[in-house]
Amino acid sequence: MGERLGYELLLSLPRACMTTLYITADQVGIVSGGGIVTKRESEFLSSSFGAKILDRDVIDPTNRASADPFLFDALADALVEKILAEGSYELAHFYAGSFSKTVQRLRAAGVKVVYTAAAHDRKTSIEEFGLLGYDYPYAHIKDDALWEQYVDGYKQADLVVCPSKLSADVMMGYGCKNVVIIPHGVAYPAAVKALPKSFRVGYFGQLGPDKGVVYLLRAWKRLNYPDARLIIGGRGSEAAIHSIRRDGGGNVEIMGFVESVSDFYDECSVYVQPSSAEGFGIEILEAMAHGRAVIASVGAGGADVVEDGVDGFVVPIRSPEAIAEKIEWCRTHTAELAAMGECAKRKAQNYSWESIRDRYVSVWEAALA
Repeated sequence: MGERLGYELLLSLPRACMTTLYITADQVGIVSGGGIVTKRESEFLSSSFGAKILDRDVIDPTNRASADPFLFDALADALVEKILAEGSYELAHFYAGSFSKTVQRLRAAGVKVVYTAAAHDRKTSIEEFGLLGYDYPYAHIKDDALWEQYVDGYKQADLVVCPSKLSADVMMGYGCKNVVIIPHGVAYPAAVKALPKSFRVGYFGQLGPDKGVVYLLRAWKRLNYPDARLIIGGRGSEAAIHSIRRDGGGNVEIMGFVESVSDFYDECSVYVQPSSAEGFGIEILEAMAHGRAVIASVGAGGADVVEDGVDGFVVPIRSPEAIAEKIEWCRTHTAELAAMGECAKRKAQNYSWESIRDRYVSVWEAALA
């Protein structure tokens, strides 16, 4: 298994071990979609090729860069320059963030570069903030010149890995030529519980405008059930209170941080991923693995794995009406909903992290051939 190594320890390792790098702006293994994916990708690369892992804590231990992606890239570039001077590398795999300078340095040294991009449409994201009355906070994405600088590393990469067709289409639209789809995986729960006796609709994850939670809240207000609950979970979900007061109806429960995601999904009758713009949405697969049908918007790349009317429903973005219609169907078709959940659980078996690992290894082997 790979380790997040400080620079001095990294250079003290035998050079024979130094074959590949895993580089990410995220913190590997934290409780988030990015944390889950980086943990798996880095473990796969390390176990197969002896990767050394450079994540946010290693590249920027004093948090100098903060939200500045270009300073973060400069710090990574300086670190990689030192590492290349001390050892030989064949392949580097990046996840998210902007590493245009770093990618350029590695490719100039003959290193093959693979880059994971769980991308969503830039235009849709900017529009979503505006529709909800928020200023778009990411200058490097909003400004065209800065955006070209930001995305250049992806375009330089030998191969871009995307978790969904939506992401792949987006990245090809940005100018990436060699793109392959490898969906995210899922870890199965130890046990799957039956649906709760009282009807509960769930959403788990972040609450930014791109996630479309406001449309779920508006759907819930439209339904106005006296005997059902909407549960919202995940670290920081307490921030939904303002939106609930503004957009939502009654009977909304904020679970906040949960120690195990199973504690959340076990409470759901059906799971909703209402994203306007999201590269995947790993919660879709998590809910399915727990035997829950999913209502996913087409703005979530993970809608790829949902077969409409079989293991869930796929709805348009920004449509409280469509979300409400499908929630009502789920509430009034108890037996059919349970059968959908069983189909979802079987579907999720096709997305075990073990099977996803084989697809990554094939990609890396091809890049190194």
